[in-house]
Amino acid sequence: MSTSPPSMRESSATRDIRARLRSLKHNKWGFIIYRCTYTSDSAWNLLMERLHEGAREALEESDSLDLLAMLDLTVRDDQSRFDGATKDEVRKHFLEWTKSKDAAAEQPDDAVKAFLNDPAGGMNGLTARYQFPIYVDEDAMRSVSEALPPWRWKDGYVVMIHSSWEMLDPETFNYEEEGLVRGEDDPSDEGEESIEGCKLEDVGWMKANVSDLVPDKYSLLKDPGNWESWYVRPPGVWHS
Repeated sequence: MSTSPPSMRESSATRDIRARLRSLKHNKWGFIIYRCTYTSDSAWNLLMERLHEGAREALEESDSLDLLAMLDLTVRDDQSRFDGATKDEVRKHFLEWTKSKDAAAEQPDDAVKAFLNDPAGGMNGLTARYQFPIYVDEDAMRSVSEALPPWRWKDGYVVMIHSSWEMLDPETFNYEEEGLVRGEDDPSDEGEESIEGCKLEDVGWMKANVSDLVPDKYSLLKDPGNWESWYVRPPGVWHS
């Protein structure tokens, strides 16, 4: 993997992405995108065009077009599997993929060696590509495809999923450690409004505005722990 020397105009986002690519010896970056609606190919194609257009403009503005050749917004679009899929189903599929040899194989040999050293964890968590899949349902697709110019400043969004998030299980929850009483306290209820049956503050996914999805949001989520810093509970939208 080789990238050009950083420019004086280079943004902190592209600088971070470049540094991570070098340190991991990766030659591919960008989100994995799950298409979970198939009502309109034209709307879908427009969404993808706008994502690519936004990424190219941002990279050009920061003199980082060399990173464009390594950008891969990979689309999972098996209609028989993903049409109408839930976020939990996408999370499960994505998590299994990150721990597979197929995920390691999309990077150079050194990444495969790292996978062999830790087959249980695999690629999960190494970068935003292997931690936060993008989920696009009908509402998300329309929010982008139907936005009027200048579309980048509208409310278009996609859904970003935290692949390591799990719903708390009252049966296995450590009540004593958390200072709660079994039978009296419900660890899965933090007093929040129910979102798809979840009353936790962190529901494991959020809406992310697409105006700076790549490279800015990708860079901000370079480490899994950064999720907490940027998380916005639905129906709010993350505007970085």
